[in-house]
Amino acid sequence: MSSSVRKIVSDFAGNDLAVGDLVVSGSRVGNRVRLSEYIIAAISMETAPRTRRILPVLEVIPNGVESGFVKRASHRRDVIGTEHVRLVEPGYAQRHGVDLGGK
Repeated sequence: MSSSVRKIVSDFAGNDLAVGDLVVSGSRVGNRVRLSEYIIAAISMETAPRTRRILPVLEVIPNGVESGFVKRASHRRDVIGTEHVRLVEPGYAQRHGVDLGGK
């Protein structure tokens, strides 16, 4: 029995995503939402608990560029889904020498 698992992960516009790409996504701060830029550090798949569907998940590092007046308190890695992610610049980490922390 063969299982069909997508090998390519894409943003909501259909652009392929890869480790090292620069993406933008919404992030919640208190009762507000801001746009934040992230660099993709890892791509994995998770199974949704209720629907049992396989969903792509991105481990990302914020690069400090974001909307809003209040600066981000920490630049820790975060895990986000791909449904609200948009590709900004493919291969960003490689071109700008960003260390992804060995992941």
